[in-house]
Amino acid sequence: MTKDKLIVIIIVLLSISLNAQEKFKIIKENYDAEHELGINKYSFVHHVCPDSFFMTELYHDLDYDNMAVIIKDIYNGVTDKDKVQVLYEQVEPAAAKITYSVMDSPKLGNIFVMFTNFNNATRAFDENPDPKDQLARWYFIIDDKFIYRNDVYSTEIENVKLNSEKEYEIIKYYLFDDNSDNDKLIKPLIDKILTNSEDITSQYFTKIYLVQYHLMRNEMDKAETEIKNLDAFYNLNVFALSKNGIFYKMVTAEYEVMKRL
Repeated sequence: MTKDKLIVIIIVLLSISLNAQEKFKIIKENYDAEHELGINKYSFVHHVCPDSFFMTELYHDLDYDNMAVIIKDIYNGVTDKDKVQVLYEQVEPAAAKITYSVMDSPKLGNIFVMFTNFNNATRAFDENPDPKDQLARWYFIIDDKFIYRNDVYSTEIENVKLNSEKEYEIIKYYLFDDNSDNDKLIKPLIDKILTNSEDITSQYFTKIYLVQYHLMRNEMDKAETEIKNLDAFYNLNVFALSKNGIFYKMVTAEYEVMKRL
């Protein structure tokens, strides 16, 4: 490599780094922490990535490299005692502030909390949002997983999903609930729908869950194959799936972030 080429590469890398720094600032209470929560990496990414970037509309201004840097610092930096805050000062009409922490609830045990100044009513960040409209998310920490409160296992919810007209719903429930005993049922359910169903929406969501199934198992080569299959299927049926296109964007972001962690 010539000296001139090396200089060009250094300049490009510096420009990327400076651009990222302008978009966001990460403040950690413990810069030496190295993921003390013991959470499955994809379980963390699946919840924190879409909730941080898609529920807040921030994904429009961030690329996958930006997302991965932010997620990695949250994943490593949040401990039982230490918070991580991400500031997006260029966001309008108000700078975005998202804080991540662990709280010890007497009733719920340890929960992971994402607290924002995003106003759900106006779909924008607000200096002082009304608490009833303020976006906040929290997840149970159960074994090595984040569990959203609606995904905590119960036979009642399981029966509702099993009897749903949307046959793919039970797959998502088994993927992200806290009952590991039903994990063995996931892949056969996926294969059954992909083999037998002609419904485009069922095929679409099942293909998404197949990507997520491999990501949860850290099978990145298989996830890569299935994300390519999903991409081809989505683009072939983009008009029919237009109302659900955000889910394609979210799982693609999850995959791209996982590649970079």
